[in-house]
Amino acid sequence: MSTWIDAITSPLKAASEGLQGLVHVRDQIKFGDAVIKLQTQILAAQQGASSAQSREMEMTDEISELKTRVTELEEWDAEKKRYKKEILPPGVVLYLLKEECADQGEPVHPICPTCYGNGKRFPLHRGETKRGQYDLHCHSCGTR
Repeated sequence: MSTWIDAITSPLKAASEGLQGLVHVRDQIKFGDAVIKLQTQILAAQQGASSAQSREMEMTDEISELKTRVTELEEWDAEKKRYKKEILPPGVVLYLLKEECADQGEPVHPICPTCYGNGKRFPLHRGETKRGQYDLHCHSCGTR
């Protein structure tokens, strides 16, 4: 009788073990898929972090440039207050250093109106005198 029972249970036992093996293989495949999905998500997060870091560096550079520009504008605002607008005949505009704003040893001098309008200070140079008249010119922008 045990052979008869063994004949029935032995194939069932083998089928059960085979099924457990298939379940194990299925679980390993699911685990592998989960690992691949997780790795994909980690890679996407790393790429996002790298992109954010790059953007942060760009913004830091932009902030630094803007701070520099604000400083330049503040310095120019203080500098341009040292000059007053003068109109010479026949309607020539220039900016002349105010006497009270001249630093020690600094002569009162005219600066170029074009450069002044562009936030720069370049002195006007006197040209040759012809019949008691002379022209002023800027070596920076060429204004006469």
